[in-house]
Amino acid sequence: MKMKRHILFTLAALMGLLFSCKKGEKLPNVAPDTHISLESIQLVGEDRLRSEVTLNWFGADEDGWVTGYEISLDNSNWSPVDVQDSTFKFNLAIGTDTTDITFYVRAIDNDGDVDPTPAYLLVPIRNSAPTAVFDSVQGLPDTSFIVTTLFLSVDDLDGDENVDSIFIRVNGGNWFALGKDVRTLTLVPTDPAAIGSVNATILEGAEASPLPGTLTGLILDGDNVFYVKARDVAGSESVIDTSKTVFVKRKSSDLLVIDAHPGGASPTPEEVYAQTLDLVEPNADRIDLRVANGVNVPRLWSPTFSTFVNFYPRIFWYGDGSDAGLTLLENASGAIQGYLNQGGKILINCSFPNTFDNSSALQEYTPLDSVSTSGGSARLPTGNKVMPTSGFASNYDTLEASIFVGRATPMYVKSTAETMYTGNFTITGGWVGPDAVCARSVNNNGDTDLVLVTVELHQLFGDAAALENFFNQVLLNEFNW
Repeated sequence: MKMKRHILFTLAALMGLLFSCKKGEKLPNVAPDTHISLESIQLVGEDRLRSEVTLNWFGADEDGWVTGYEISLDNSNWSPVDVQDSTFKFNLAIGTDTTDITFYVRAIDNDGDVDPTPAYLLVPIRNSAPTAVFDSVQGLPDTSFIVTTLFLSVDDLDGDENVDSIFIRVNGGNWFALGKDVRTLTLVPTDPAAIGSVNATILEGAEASPLPGTLTGLILDGDNVFYVKARDVAGSESVIDTSKTVFVKRKSSDLLVIDAHPGGASPTPEEVYAQTLDLVEPNADRIDLRVANGVNVPRLWSPTFSTFVNFYPRIFWYGDGSDAGLTLLENASGAIQGYLNQGGKILINCSFPNTFDNSSALQEYTPLDSVSTSGGSARLPTGNKVMPTSGFASNYDTLEASIFVGRATPMYVKSTAETMYTGNFTITGGWVGPDAVCARSVNNNGDTDLVLVTVELHQLFGDAAALENFFNQVLLNEFNW
């Protein structure tokens, strides 16, 4: 009997509830609810997150759906977003390396209602100091020739955009401020012939863009140690990185001799030129590009090499007929063309390898038009002559092969250039080709700025006085304008 009364009471209550609602009345909207994936970050003291933080959130709406979100750092100013995660780069005040960030997020539902109780998270962050070191891959040479190129590696755990400045110093000189994006810089002494401490200008990147101001403390003909550090937007500085010791040579002559020859011949080029070239220019500056696996090869042909050679009004480049010798000369071609455009004068002496295919960068700026592709070879037996053409016979002497040259490489000369020497060749294997082995180019003023010799000059030492006269005529007369 009691059970029956209870059932009747429940039915009566339900009927009353149904009839209490008017037909067609809309229920009030329920606002959405918002949550951040992390309820809290349990980090205290120095143990904090980096200033770049990724946060995730989500929302739910029991009588509709979530259409978007709004985020805020102060619970007053809100920004709309339509994503449920984002990476934030929080900025710290200058001079401060830690702070607490308040983060709020609230969902918005399909009726436009927002969560009245936004989700909240306290984010403890700490600024990470940047790092700045000398690039270990590019490295520094033991010896630098007048100009020195430095390669930097700079990083910041808080993001590269967090880096504010980079600073460089040499020896006990001043710290020089660089832009945040500088990674390659070339130091150029303001007086390349000085001995001791000098100022230097700085060129940025491969484009050699000059930076304002000067760096102090560079030592020419002495040892140098370089230092680098970085500073971020919060004022934190990296640990100072110290380079190896680098000896920086000064300019001591107006003639630069570039050795791109591996030696090995007898006599060697150096032995021959010690008796001939050195009589003409005894104190020429020298750089050996083939020594010790190429430690002197510039890390950058531009601007390192191009800036270096521009200090010299005259250059003598000599190499061999190997692929390696040709590659060095071709790699330097852009710098040499720029050097000629600046008024430089250069004597280039090299033969060509069997792989030469008449598509070399040399053909762009030298008197060389092409070489023969015929089978067989042109040879210069010991004692054979290399003779000046009629237009040059009054000043130049006949040269004589001092060793057997088994494969000479005479050239076809451009119509815009002048042939200076031809060879008396012995032909084998049906070889057909030109006989020119030396030619010159002139600039727009009609002055000689490039002489190319395609038989290695140290092999033409049969008459030492004649070879000495050749260097004298080219370096002191042809180039004396």
